[in-house]
Amino acid sequence: MYVLGKTTTSHGIKGELKIKNLSDYDRFYSGEEVFIDDERLIIKSVRSHKNFLLVSFYGYESINDIFKFFNKLVYSKKRGKSEDGHHYEDIISKKVIDEKDNFIGVVKSIREVPQGHILEVEKDSKIILIPYEDFFVKQITSSSIIVKLIEGII
Repeated sequence: MYVLGKTTTSHGIKGELKIKNLSDYDRFYSGEEVFIDDERLIIKSVRSHKNFLLVSFYGYESINDIFKFFNKLVYSKKRGKSEDGHHYEDIISKKVIDEKDNFIGVVKSIREVPQGHILEVEKDSKIILIPYEDFFVKQITSSSIIVKLIEGII
């Protein structure tokens, strides 16, 4: 199972849970199946409120119904995908090469920033940060990521 978020408390008395999104991308949609503990829940509605999501579930209409879900992790059986359709887990450890087939490094992680995501690429114990957007990431194959570099990025 994949962790999507963490519940905190309720919002109001009509069964809405405040959830901190822990996923790198939006995974909370009406009709989606999620799990808290071993209980299967179907999302009824989702809305943003400050730094949280307010989520209600079918069959849970009051604060008394959701009290047992406070301070718990929210899971999904489905692997999520980024906007471009790739699983973030599959990008980790891929080799990164430029358009001229020069080895740049290996993806160690993906950082979330307010503007989007950044590939953290390591080569010889040095970290290179490459924005994860179409201008820089030209192609993702089964074994590598082909990037376009600009002056000063390395």
